[in-house]
Amino acid sequence: GRFIRLDAIAFLWKKLGTSCINLPETHEVVKVLRIIMELVAPSSVLLTETNVPKEQNWSYFGDGDEAHMIYHFSLAPLLLHALHNGRSGTLNNWAKQAFDAPAGCTFLNFTASHDGIGLRPAEGLLPAAEVDSLIEMMHQFGGFVSMKANPDGQDSPYEINITYFDALKGTARGIDQWQVPRFLCSQTILLGMQGIPAIYVQSLFASANDLAGVERTGRLRSINRRKWQVEEIEALLDSPGTPNEIVFNELRRLIAIRQQEKLFHPDVPQQVIELGESFFAFRRYDETGSEIFCISNLSDRIETMNMPGSMQESVWFDLIRDFDVADIRISFQPYQTMWLKKT
Repeated sequence: GRFIRLDAIAFLWKKLGTSCINLPETHEVVKVLRIIMELVAPSSVLLTETNVPKEQNWSYFGDGDEAHMIYHFSLAPLLLHALHNGRSGTLNNWAKQAFDAPAGCTFLNFTASHDGIGLRPAEGLLPAAEVDSLIEMMHQFGGFVSMKANPDGQDSPYEINITYFDALKGTARGIDQWQVPRFLCSQTILLGMQGIPAIYVQSLFASANDLAGVERTGRLRSINRRKWQVEEIEALLDSPGTPNEIVFNELRRLIAIRQQEKLFHPDVPQQVIELGESFFAFRRYDETGSEIFCISNLSDRIETMNMPGSMQESVWFDLIRDFDVADIRISFQPYQTMWLKKT
C-alpha cells in the first residue's frame, strides 16, 4: 500500500475572523479525500500531520471516516521527559488512554522527524515547571528552543530543536556515560508500542547536533537535518564501537525481531502495566492467549522487578537477548528493555 501524508492539514481552510485552524471545512476535505482513496486506491493509507494538543490531533480520525493514521505527537516529549527524570508516571498516565483509535485506524509512533520535538502536544500533560526544566537541560545538551507568539502578545515554547540522540545525552542531573543505552531504550519502546513505528534517518545513524548546519542556514531546525556524505557515514558504520555503528546495527536487529512477531501488528491491543516508577511496561496480547510484556528500565541504575503474579505461572523468553527468563525476580541493567514472550 501507499501512504498519502497531509502535512500541516489543520491550517488548510482559511476564513476571516477565525484562527484558520481545525475548521469544519478542513475535516470535510479530509473526509472527501478518504472517500476518493477508498474508491481508487483502497489499500492506501491517509496520514494526517497536525502538531497540536491531543484532542485536536485525534479529531482527524473523525468517526473512523477521516485519517487512517495520525502522527502520535505527544510520545516524543513525554518519552524524553520520562528518560530525563527516570520516572514513568506521566508517560504511564498518557499511554493508558492514548492508543484507543477507531476500528481500522492506528497511530504513527515517532520520536524524531525533520522538525523539532513539539511541545504543544505536551500541553495539559506536563506541568510548565517540568517543561522549563527539560528546556534548560536541552540547552545544556546543545539544543535550541523555537518560540511561538500567543494572542496575548507573550511568547511560549513551541518546539525543541535537537537531535533525539543528543537530547538523551544525559538526564536532569546532567551529561553522563549512558547516552547510547538511553537512546536505544527510547527506540526500543517506540518499536514495541501499538501502532506503526517510524525511525527518522538521523536517529538510525545516531546523528549528533549539526551546529554547523544551523550556522550555515540560520534555521534552528537544521540541527537535525544533517546531509551526510555517503563515504562519511559508511566509515562511521564500519568502525566497531562508534555510537553510530552500535545504534545502527542494534536498531536493524530489533526491527528484524519485530518483523517476525505477529503480536506487534498495529491492531493487536496494548495494556499499560505499572511496575514502579523506574519501569515503563506494557503488554501486547491476542485472543489466543499469546502475549508479550515490553518492560524498560528508565533509570541509570540497576533495577530489580518482581514478576507480576499473572506472569509467574508461565515460562518467559526475552526476544531481545534470545534468552529464557525463569526467575520471579528479574534484574534490569540501566536502560535495558526486555520483550518477554510466553513460551
